[in-house]
Amino acid sequence: MQAFGVIAGIMLLGLISLSGFQLVPESVVGDGVTIDRAAVGTRPNATTRKPNTQVTTTQSVQKEARIDTLGVHDVEQQTATLRGSVTLGETAPDRIFFVYGYESTAVARVLRGGVSYGQLVAGLPASVSVKSVTRIPNRSGEVSVRVGGLAPDTNYQVQMCIEVSGMTTCAAPVPFTTVVGARIPGQVDTPTIRLQSVQFQTADEVTLGGTVNFRDTNDGRVYVLYGESRQLVEQAMQQDYQAIRESDEQLQKARLAVQARGTVSVEKTIGDLEPATNHYYALCASYDGLIDGVVCSRVQSFATHDDDFGETPYVQTLAVTSLGDQAILAGEVSMHPFRNGQVFFVYGTDTNRVARLGGETSLEHIRQSGDRLQRLVVDTDLDQSDTYIARISDLLPDTSYAARLCVEYENQNDRYRDALFVACGEVQTFTTS
Repeated sequence: MQAFGVIAGIMLLGLISLSGFQLVPESVVGDGVTIDRAAVGTRPNATTRKPNTQVTTTQSVQKEARIDTLGVHDVEQQTATLRGSVTLGETAPDRIFFVYGYESTAVARVLRGGVSYGQLVAGLPASVSVKSVTRIPNRSGEVSVRVGGLAPDTNYQVQMCIEVSGMTTCAAPVPFTTVVGARIPGQVDTPTIRLQSVQFQTADEVTLGGTVNFRDTNDGRVYVLYGESRQLVEQAMQQDYQAIRESDEQLQKARLAVQARGTVSVEKTIGDLEPATNHYYALCASYDGLIDGVVCSRVQSFATHDDDFGETPYVQTLAVTSLGDQAILAGEVSMHPFRNGQVFFVYGTDTNRVARLGGETSLEHIRQSGDRLQRLVVDTDLDQSDTYIARISDLLPDTSYAARLCVEYENQNDRYRDALFVACGEVQTFTTS
């Protein structure tokens, strides 16, 4: 029987060979390659076809970074370490940052829609904060940032985000809860307030602001009191916000944040103030929690500038006419509200130095330096407007020059003192022959 089986096998192989078919061992078929058996087993004299091969890869190309929000570490009453993982791709992120807050709906509202980082941070509510990773990693792995100013015993939500080509993408949120602070009223630390410097936007417009740390309190309201009456501002500091009655320019109030906790920074720009007038203000915060109350900063003051603050005369430098080693300079000046202007041309081979002229300085402080810079006074007492033409000579041949028309005038500086300023028209360049 065994001999019969061997003979039958030999006969079967012979028939397959005569039919033009081949047996392909499994060892010659690579991983991920599919062999078309019909194409391999072609008959003689038939049209030969190439094997139909299909290669499949086990991992697709990662073009952009992938991110995940990891669990928060080292959580304390007011601090925590936010963590996330980054899997870098072909396109590196422009920025990596964390968005966190104690109102999940507010966080979701901030992250809604494809926006840039700049749009995201503009006008953040008091309940949401952003912290950037200082350095973009050059390899995949974990990143983390330490944040402060959190509120004790508060539920937070954090999401890791990246910005790529002006668009923000965020990972899924992760919750965490800060450590309990005060447990009885006697242990409560009440809010502290730190004021920022007054910033003048125009003569009658200023920006006031500061930072409030609510510490062991919560659901606070931050507001500013201001006006021309110090007495009314001080009286309002002893009242609840709703009870404060405004009194035209003497007393005004403006709410800056509500339902605040932790540390919040606020600003308020106030306009239409009386010029050259003393104003008084205080930043206040009302708070709830184990104890309720109101705390305010000390009363501060600032004086608005004169109407002319920030204004400058109008100066225009006209095109220069080059005449060999001479040139004709021209321009016009309108003093607007100013008087007693000193009008002068500046010119020289040092184009950068000519271009830098202007600001709080005087004509005499503009030092002459040979061919590099020269002054030419054309009017010492301009009160309104005038046009000026001047011819200059003894210029270097085949040399590039720059020229400007300027005027010296008196105005009030940031320190409320009268000072000399120089305003200049645009730079005009010319080349001698």
